Amino acid sequence: NSESEYFCWPPQERANLSFVNNPSKRMTHLPVVRLIQGYYPSQFAMQYAAFVYLKERMGITVSFYPSNDANALFDRYDGYLASNWCNASNANASTCSPYAPYPQFYFEHIKQDDYDLLFEIWDLMIQSGKGFEYQQKDEVVMGGMSGVYSEGGWFVPRYVYDDHPEWILPFNLKNDAALRQTFIDAYTNHSDVDYVARWWSLWNTSTEKLAEYEQHGYGTPNYSTPIIFGSYEEYSISSHSNELVQNLLGSGIDWTFAAFGSESELSAFVVDLYAKQLPFIATIYSPHLDFATLLPGHSEYMQFERIALPRNPNNDVQDICFVDGECTFPLSPVLKIANPRLATEFPEILDFLTAYKMSTNHVNEIVAYYHEVADAQLTEHERWINATCKWLKENNVTTHEWTQTIDRFDCIFEENGEEVQCGFDYFYRSLSDAQRDENRVTLPWYESIG
Repeated sequence: NSESEYFCWPPQERANLSFVNNPSKRMTHLPVVRLIQGYYPSQFAMQYAAFVYLKERMGITVSFYPSNDANALFDRYDGYLASNWCNASNANASTCSPYAPYPQFYFEHIKQDDYDLLFEIWDLMIQSGKGFEYQQKDEVVMGGMSGVYSEGGWFVPRYVYDDHPEWILPFNLKNDAALRQTFIDAYTNHSDVDYVARWWSLWNTSTEKLAEYEQHGYGTPNYSTPIIFGSYEEYSISSHSNELVQNLLGSGIDWTFAAFGSESELSAFVVDLYAKQLPFIATIYSPHLDFATLLPGHSEYMQFERIALPRNPNNDVQDICFVDGECTFPLSPVLKIANPRLATEFPEILDFLTAYKMSTNHVNEIVAYYHEVADAQLTEHERWINATCKWLKENNVTTHEWTQTIDRFDCIFEENGEEVQCGFDYFYRSLSDAQRDENRVTLPWYESIG
C-alpha cells in the first residue's frame, strides 16, 4: 500500500463533507489542516490519532509537516546543533540552518505558517522553547489540556523499590559506597551489555560527535561513578537531569547523567536490566513505551517508582527550585497548541482542538499497538495509522466527543448550464429564490464559498 491509499475504515464508513443546501455536491474549498510530524513515541500517538480521525471520521483534508514520513523530523535534526540556527547570534551565515532548535521549532514553524496543530507538548518544552513569548505575540494559540498527564523523572524498577525502598533516597545514592557499586556492577558486569562501553561506542565515533554531546554540558561515563541513563541529549528532561546530579543536596550527588542519544537505545537498556531484575536508574517518562512493555513471562507492563527527589512546590517548570536544578520534575498536563489562522479560516478545527482529549493509558496503548505491528511491508507512517486505527475502533465513546459539525452553504447553482451566483456573505435555499432574489439568508463570511 502507498501512504496515500492506507486507510483505517472502508470507503462506505468514511465521512464526506457536502453542502447543507446542496447535499449532492462535495465541499472541496476547505483549507487543508496541517499537523506536525511526531518527534517521540507518545507524540506520534496523539498526532496520528487526530490525523486519522479528522481525515476519516470528519472528512477533513489533512497533511503532515514536513511530510508523511514519520522520520522526517529525526532526519532533519540528525547532527543538528542549536548554534547552527540562522537566528543564533553566533551562526555562520554560509552554513546555518533555517530550522529552529528543539523544542523551539514547534513554535517557530507555527509562526512561519508551516503547520496548524500539535496535540502533545509538555510545559517543560514550552518553557525551554520560549513558547510563552510566541503566545504573548499572538503567534501561537494555546489549546488547553489534552487529558494526558506527563510524568517524567528518575525511575527505578518497582522490584528495586519493593526490596530496598531506602535506595530511592538521594542521600544514600550519594553516600552509600556499596550501593553505588551495586548500580555500577548491574549495568557493566551483570547485564547483557557493558553499557559504559556501549555509550562510548555510540558517541566516540569522531571528535566532532563527542564535541556535539559535550556542548550540552553533560559529563562522560566511567567505571567509578554511577550513571543515570537518558535518551536524547537535546531533550529538556535530559538537561534537567544533568542539573539535578550537579545541584542536589547542595553540591550534587556525584553521579553522571549520560544520554544514549536515542529512545531505542535507552529502552533496550531498560528492558535488558529489567528482565534480569537488576537495579538501575533511568530518566524516563510516561506516556511512553517503557510504561507499556510486556516482557515474556510477565503478566503486567513493566512497573517503575520515582527516585525521591525534593518536591516541586508549585508543580511547574517556573518554580525557582526547578530553574536552579534542585527539585523534581513536575507532574503536569500535556498541552496543545495551534495556528492562530484557524480562528478565521477554519474555526471548527479550533473547536476540535479543544474537544480532543485522551488519557495517559490511551496513549500508552497506541504506542504498544505500534510496537506490536510486525508487517515489514508497512511504512512507519502506515504502522502509526494501523496502531491508531486499532485504538480508535476500541474507543468510540472517547472519540465521539471530538466530532465537530461543519456546515457550509453552496452559493453557486446551475440551470441550463448557466451559473446563478449568490453573494459573498449570504445564500439562498433554492435556485428559484436565487433567481428572484428572495428569502436571502445572511451568514458569517467563513461559512460561504462566496
